[in-house]
Amino acid sequence: MKQTANVTVTDYATGMKIFRSPDFGVDHPFRATRQIFGPSVLDTEAATHVERKRSWMAQFLPARIASAEVQGIIARAVDEGFAHAAEQNDLLAAAVYIPNRVLLLLLGLEDIDPIEHHHKLRAITDFLETNARSPEVMAARTYLQEGPFAATHALFDGLDDERQRNELLLFSYAAGETTFVAMKCMLLLWAQDPAQFAARLSEEGVKSFLATNMRNDPPLGIATRYCKQDTEIDGLTFAKGDLVHVDIVTANKTCPMSATGVPMDFTFGAGKHSCPGHLLAKAELEAVIERLSALDGARYRIEGDLNAPRPLNFRDPGDVRITSALELA
Repeated sequence: MKQTANVTVTDYATGMKIFRSPDFGVDHPFRATRQIFGPSVLDTEAATHVERKRSWMAQFLPARIASAEVQGIIARAVDEGFAHAAEQNDLLAAAVYIPNRVLLLLLGLEDIDPIEHHHKLRAITDFLETNARSPEVMAARTYLQEGPFAATHALFDGLDDERQRNELLLFSYAAGETTFVAMKCMLLLWAQDPAQFAARLSEEGVKSFLATNMRNDPPLGIATRYCKQDTEIDGLTFAKGDLVHVDIVTANKTCPMSATGVPMDFTFGAGKHSCPGHLLAKAELEAVIERLSALDGARYRIEGDLNAPRPLNFRDPGDVRITSALELA
């Protein structure tokens, strides 16, 4: 019997074919995310996936993100996040606070502290990186599955109770963690050279500027698919059962531009399993970028090693800080 292989693909064109090929899927009983959240939009196929993806898209279409309700939630989270950062004397504390506050407010869970929520779920990030169980992982899983996140909620209205519950559990974690990493990277980019950051922002506009930087420094490092049957792509042979990891960081470096000048990168995935909440993440990041324009970058400094190795999945820059003796607001 052939042993299942782990294959890493770094070429953009090959990666795109894998994302779009019916020979590669995400549905697998041992997938780490399934062990935490249950079957969700991340790891289901066929009609089940379509149903769940539609439920997500109904809540995160452009009109919904641009609504007064969602923009008000984001503005409130940014205000509170920068105030929290001032208290901690670490601008990166805002990256923890803001996305977790947004998701909790969207779920109507105003009384849950976003920082505590984040720290209670950090063990899940370690589990998704290593697939190693620990008491902390089980405690985080229990916190999600037995807490208020397991209740039905209009955010994914239309799904049956079990499917809605799984999507809520996924949202309660993923909407905070991925955006946290992306926001941390963006704040560090600003702190390294605020003047260049401002110049590029003025020249490119906030949306293009954000897209370029996320392409160059994506929050997720890999996207994994399972080979459903023996197949060949671009001279590479894949066997049924192989785990195929598309290297987002490397593939993004050679992604082409579309006819409209927008890069077709893998930052938010590609194909039918692309991130359904990417517009919410972008809206939060755009709000933070605008807030940075009001700060005097010369008064801040980075503490820590920016060149330290970063995890493969969630590419957290690690133990660094952006400090100032002055208030951040």
